[in-house]
Amino acid sequence: MIFGFIGNLSIFEIVFLLPFIGMYFLPSIVAIVKKKNLILIPVLNLFLGWTVIGWIILLFLSVKKPKVD
Repeated sequence: MIFGFIGNLSIFEIVFLLPFIGMYFLPSIVAIVKKKNLILIPVLNLFLGWTVIGWIILLFLSVKKPKVD
């Protein structure tokens, strides 16, 4: 019951958690701002972002420049 858990949080706890939630979704935010892989990176971030290596790979994919031939 996630809604029961959220209902028991104080304002201080919610404000404390917001930067961590933003950090978790940082690869998705960067990809959306740069308009790169608008579906792939956010979906993978949702499912693989909790692994450190998955988060690092997704961040790399969202900030790397496209290869110019």
